Amino acid sequence: MVRTLTKDIAESIVRETMHRLHRNINMMDIEGKIIASGDSKRLGERHEGALEAIRTGKPLVIDEANRGHWKGSLCGINVPIVFREQIVGAIGITGLPEKVSEFGEIVKMTTELMLNQRILTSQQEWRNRAKEAILQELVKMDSDLDRVDDHLQMLDLRLKPSYYACILETYQDMAYNEQLVRKIEEIAGEGQALASVGGVHQIILLLYGITEKKAADKREWLKEMLNSSGISFRIGYSLPTRDRTEIPTAFREAEFALQFGGSKNEMMSYAGFEPRAIVMQSDAGSKHRFVERLLGELPEPLIETLEVFFNCSMSIQEAAQSLYVHRNTMIYRLKRIKELTGCDPQVFKDAAALQMALWIDWERKHKQKQKTNRAE
Repeated sequence: MVRTLTKDIAESIVRETMHRLHRNINMMDIEGKIIASGDSKRLGERHEGALEAIRTGKPLVIDEANRGHWKGSLCGINVPIVFREQIVGAIGITGLPEKVSEFGEIVKMTTELMLNQRILTSQQEWRNRAKEAILQELVKMDSDLDRVDDHLQMLDLRLKPSYYACILETYQDMAYNEQLVRKIEEIAGEGQALASVGGVHQIILLLYGITEKKAADKREWLKEMLNSSGISFRIGYSLPTRDRTEIPTAFREAEFALQFGGSKNEMMSYAGFEPRAIVMQSDAGSKHRFVERLLGELPEPLIETLEVFFNCSMSIQEAAQSLYVHRNTMIYRLKRIKELTGCDPQVFKDAAALQMALWIDWERKHKQKQKTNRAE
């Protein structure tokens, strides 16, 4: 027999049924024990009438004439409750048989519908929590893959290559993001996506077992869906990997894509950010000394000039136009940068070093801004 009639579910059903019928209701488990009742004094009692209804699979009416045959029973009607073609307990309505018998079939049907809904909801919540546990483990750099396998086995899922990590920022509330997670998984398809709320404003998504073209199509669908809903969002996504042990690294790539992709962009790939990401992960002390040596003497306007120059692919004319200055002014600034840093921004080797220093300087300023915002 399927023992699905838990105390919590029974209490919920009793409350709702009593509210509708204005009569005392008892719920009995498969062994006839009262596990929920409008009369708290009866909790834990063994209900022989309910046991008979469970044994025969038929409603049992108890009146004053036969009440003595059923220990622990009051006048009323007891009907068996069926879930997935198996009897899991019984529900009883206390009262004179002629007044409560008419409710028997209605209460039985309503109870079975409510039970089915509660069980299915509970199972779905359990599956959602299991998926969250999988993704929370996979985003950790020291993830426990054995634990991941245990959860996958319980869900009857198997991760297959290739793998694509995505992080979605929505700035919606937690309840909306939980609904969005279910929508993403529904459209992405069974066995192709795992999604979970990753933080207050984040959803983490793992696409797997599909080609790069299909992964790109799914990301594009997600972008169109969010745009059509009028939601502000940013999505960072990783390069593909075929090695499951590299999934945590892929999520780190998605984080870098979000971090470096700019606040105005909606979709950001990690591709192209690898040199910058590698620089960011180097030793903090070394980064500090490197930046101080190259940029320590540069005033902020010249740092801005250098950033624009590199963003314009080292084009003097384009950078001058972006800064609204004359071309000769741009040339003078680049010369001044060379004098103060010892590196010529127009020479590839020196430009690479200066670009690395700018990335590190951006990280320092970004962290300082976040710290200030938290303090406010």
